[in-house]
Amino acid sequence: MGMPVVHWEITAKDAQRLEHFYSEMFDWNVNAAPVSIHPVDTRSQGGIPGAITATDGSWPTGAFFYVQVDDIRHYLQKAEQLGATTLLPPTEVDDAAATIAIFRDPEGVRVGLVQR
Repeated sequence: MGMPVVHWEITAKDAQRLEHFYSEMFDWNVNAAPVSIHPVDTRSQGGIPGAITATDGSWPTGAFFYVQVDDIRHYLQKAEQLGATTLLPPTEVDDAAATIAIFRDPEGVRVGLVQR
């Protein structure tokens, strides 16, 4: 089984500002629900789901994607062995329906891992 990219996310200290920006820029529909993760409908037939997420600074800001893996600890350790730095250790989300982790690759790109 391959490891598909399954989600993208833009994190921001001022999520409302970016929600407005991307709504105006690309005509995306942002579901500004009263939670920190606001799903984005890109109004297209292709692509993968994404969100704009508020952060209090405990998560890095920016845009990154998530790769679905079957053993998050194994792949995070593999990333570190290849020169990556862990930014967020394995963390349960969505009421433990998934576990995520985030690392910075040797060039500085942030990549998320998700295990469901």
